[in-house]
This record gives sequence, structure tokens and C-alpha cells, in this order.
Amino acid sequence: MDRSVFQRRVYFTGVILALVFIAFFIKLYHLHFSDKIIIHEKKPLSNGRGTIYDRNGYILATSVESLSVFANPSAISSPAVIADKIAPVLNMNRAEIFRRLSRKKKFVWLKRKCDEYTVSRLRSLKISGIGYRKEYERVYPNGKLAANILGFAGIDNNGLAGIEYRFDSFLSGKDEVFRNEAGRLQYRKKDIYLTIDRFVQHAAEDELFKALEKHHAKQGAVVVLDIESGRILAIAKGPTFDPNSYWEYPKENRKNFSVVDSYEPGSTFKVLAMTSVIEHKPAILKKKFYCEGFVDIAGVKINCISKHGTVDANDILKHSCNSGMIQATHEIKNADLYETYSRFGFGRKTGIELPGETEGILRPVSKWSGLSRASMSIGHEISVTSIQMVSAFAAIANHGIYNVPTVIERIKTSDGTRLVMDFFRKTRGRVVREDIARLLMEMMRNVVKDGTGSRASSKYYNTLGKTGTSQKFVRSLGEYTDRNVSSFIGIAPYENPRVCVLVIVDDPEDRFSGGAAAAPVFSNIINRILPYMGEGLHTDKMKIKSLEGSSAVYRNDNRWPDFTGMDIVDVRNNLVLIQRGRRIKYRISGSGTVSIQSISPGKKINDNESIVLYMK
Repeated sequence: MDRSVFQRRVYFTGVILALVFIAFFIKLYHLHFSDKIIIHEKKPLSNGRGTIYDRNGYILATSVESLSVFANPSAISSPAVIADKIAPVLNMNRAEIFRRLSRKKKFVWLKRKCDEYTVSRLRSLKISGIGYRKEYERVYPNGKLAANILGFAGIDNNGLAGIEYRFDSFLSGKDEVFRNEAGRLQYRKKDIYLTIDRFVQHAAEDELFKALEKHHAKQGAVVVLDIESGRILAIAKGPTFDPNSYWEYPKENRKNFSVVDSYEPGSTFKVLAMTSVIEHKPAILKKKFYCEGFVDIAGVKINCISKHGTVDANDILKHSCNSGMIQATHEIKNADLYETYSRFGFGRKTGIELPGETEGILRPVSKWSGLSRASMSIGHEISVTSIQMVSAFAAIANHGIYNVPTVIERIKTSDGTRLVMDFFRKTRGRVVREDIARLLMEMMRNVVKDGTGSRASSKYYNTLGKTGTSQKFVRSLGEYTDRNVSSFIGIAPYENPRVCVLVIVDDPEDRFSGGAAAAPVFSNIINRILPYMGEGLHTDKMKIKSLEGSSAVYRNDNRWPDFTGMDIVDVRNNLVLIQRGRRIKYRISGSGTVSIQSISPGKKINDNESIVLYMK
């Protein structure tokens, strides 16, 4: 081969390689220093979080599109000038904006999730180097309502508390990936329907907050449980917070007291102790005890609220007699008491679908002292959660069958194509014989009729329950103080138990007892939610007779009356009169006076017809 030809080929190849190298170098420089970097994201797309609804389909939490503002500092030549311009628009500190714009980076956030007005003002400035990215903002339309159940999501749309945290993978869709119409991988978010009823939740919160303000209490809680199914209809907690601005509230406000915190139940626990007494020593039902106002156990004096004199088993609960209760359990073996308490779910988690649930404290018999049996029978030396208590009492009202509490009604994909999870009643079976459960119900009815729980009575429904007032143990002092936890747990109606309601008023400044501070809250809640649930009146004959003398307008003419302008009393009076002749259902929404009724006045009343009355 001619040497000159060979050299030309070598030179030609060298030139080609040099050109390739130069092109590669230019591309590398461009990728490193260009302001227009495009990185193909391999992570699946997100389109926000699924919606959380109440049991009736009202939105409790949802995601909405918003724009976040970012900057490319390398494209901004005068950070100080730009900071002066945009600081008042973004309502941010000018120095902080200047600091971010002065960074040697290609991307910095200026403000996340801005409203349309802010973005519009910023766009009008036409500043080079400022950009906008679509994100999803978590919104809670009802503000503080059910905040302690819902929890909240952070700036990056990750669930941080409550249902948002517990079901984060479902709500975000990160539990499942699919290819969308464009062929991109995307998270399949899910919608969650809670068993919570928005109206019941509002009524529970409203009445609780009134009580906390009245008694200047540290905190309080209300739990409303559907007895037949185990559905939680409401969990109220005060003080509370607004999940739309959760960072503005103390950590204590954001904690779900009913699930996370346990407390000594006091005299409400006497019902569980009495259960064990009746089971293992039924003869005690015919026995009499004498209360001197105190009882001495191993040299320790335990006081009673007063000197009750001679009492039987019914009187012990009715008057909340410590002395009588301790004497009644004296003949019961420690192991039998422990077995009863454990069977009702104390000392273990209920399994409710909320994060942070604690099991309370129920020590094994081997760790009981000589005073433990007496102390536990009156609700001390044992720690319970609100969910445990309301579930145990609901089991008594449910003929002795324990239903596992739940807050999840169903979960489905946001496009509605697939049901992921549906409600089904979960039970632990029978925890007490039906005849004993019926007897306990009668005893608790007497507590309200003429005992310590008289303020839990209702003008419209026969109620039952038990009061509780426990002294608070202060660990730093190592002793009990005069501070107390006042509580009432009740069931209504007596004839057809629908709901079990627990009310706790923690550390009331006036030191009011459970019968004075918590029982009225129960009564007020029952009077508001049972009509809404379509529950007809259940009252004594004398009370029904007095209702007929009120300003009712139903004339027994088989026509719907005009409810407009009526308050809740007149509404109930009319409905109970109609129900005597027709099988109807009704629902009352709101409070105040009737503004709209779903069936026009004068129309014929048909059997099994449903009417909705909207009040404001």
C-alpha cells in the first residue's frame, strides 16, 4: 500500500475521532451548565391523594391542584432587586428570598402551594428565572371537624397523623402502580369512607367543647359507638386543631386522646366488677352490705362519697358505693376478676384502625398487691382507653356479644372501578351471658332514674349508664391528688339500644364529679343524634302524656304537617304522634328551627315513608 494513502487514512481517522470528542465535550458541558435540564423521571406519577369521606359521602379531606413557585438562581442577575420585588407578593421575608436566590444552584423552592391570586400577581411581574410547578394541596373543608381522626398530610403530601398516616399507602396510591393512557407509570390512589357520621361528630364536638369551657377542664373526649355493628360514629377531642394549619397548634392538641391515652376509669368500672360478682357468686344479689362511709382494707382507709347504710347489689351501682362494691368483690377470687376484665378486652388493643393505640394497663394476678382487688373494683390500679370502655359497655347492651370497633366503612379506587375493602362486622363472640347483660342494663337504668346519673336523663328517651370520678395520680408527687377525671358512659334508648356514648372531662377546675360534669353532655348528645338517626321517642307514659299537651299541629288526618319554623321539641312531638298511626322513618339535619322539609305539607303519609327535616 502507498505510504501516502496510509497516512491520509490515519489523518482522516484522527480528524473524525477529534470531531467526535469535541461533540461529546460540548454535550457534556451543555448538560452540566445548561439552564434547561431535562431529566426523565422514572418514579411513577402522582395525582394527589385519595379523598376521605364520612359514612354518608360528605368530603372530610381532599386534594386540590395548586402552583408552587421556584427559581433558577443562575438565571437571575440581580438577586437583591428581585427579592425586593417578590417579597411583598409572596408575603415572605426579603432576606430569606435573597438568601435563596443567591445560592449556586439551578433550582430552589421559593414558596410551595400558592393561591391563584398570589401566582397571578407574581406572573404579572414577568421575572426571568422564576417558574411554577403544579402540585397537590391537602384540604380539609370542615376545618377542625374530626381533626383528631383524620390527622393531616405534610407539605410533600405524606400522611403524618391519624387516618392520613395509617392509610398513607392507600391514599397516595403507592401500594399499587399502573400505566395510564399515556403509557406512563402512575400511582393508583384510593378513596376512604369512614364510619364517622359528620352530623354526629359535630354534635359530639359541640357539646364537649361547651362542657370544657364551662368547667375550665384540661381536656376531654367523647366516643359514640353504634352498638349493633361496632361502627364508631364519632370521636371528639378537645382542645383540638385545624389540619389545614396543623403546625400552628401544640402537639398535645394533635394527639387522639381516646386511642393514645389511657386513664383510671373510676366508678364506671364498677359495672365490670359487678359482672364478675354476678357470674361467680350470684347469691350476692340477695345479700345486704353496710356502708359506713368508708372501708378499711389492710390498714388503708378507702372513703365512700357518703354513708349509704344498708345497700344491695343494685344500690351499689345506683349510688356508686365504694364500700359496698369492695365488700361484694371480697368473696371473688383474683383470678376470676382478672378473667372477666380480660374477656372484656382490657389489657389489650381493640384493633381499631387508628395509629398509636395503647393497650392500657391490666397487670397479671401475680403482680397484684393485697389492695389490688379492692382498688380495681372501684376503677383504680387499672388503666383503660376510651375505645376499650365504650366497646365493653356496648357488648353489654348488645346482649353480651362483643363487636370489634372500627372506623373504616370501605376503601375503593378513586376512579370507582374496584372495591378494595368493605365493612363487615367483626366480633370476639360472647363475653357475658345474656341474662346477666340484661340485669346489668336494669341496674344502669336505675343509676339514671334515681341515682348518681340522674343528669343523664332525657325528656325524650329512656337512658342508662354509669358515672365515674377518679382521682388523678401525679407521678412527680407519687400520690393521688384532689384533681380528678369525671366521666359518664351511657346507652340509649333503653328499650332498643342504638348507641353507646362515653364522655370524659379531664381535670375540671371546679372538681365536679362525673354525674355533674359529664352526664349532662351525654344527655345533650343523645337528644341531638337519636332523632337524626330516625329513632322514635322512648319515654315513660307520664312524659308521653305531657307531650300531647304541647303545641303539636298533627291532627291525625294522615297528612304531613307543615314543620317549617318548628323547634326540635315541637318536631319530636309531631313525629311521635304520626308514628302511633304510621310506620315512618325520619332524619333531622342541623339545629335551630326547620327551614326545609323533604315532603311537602298536606301530602298523604304512606307506610315506610322517610322524611328529612333540615334545621338552621
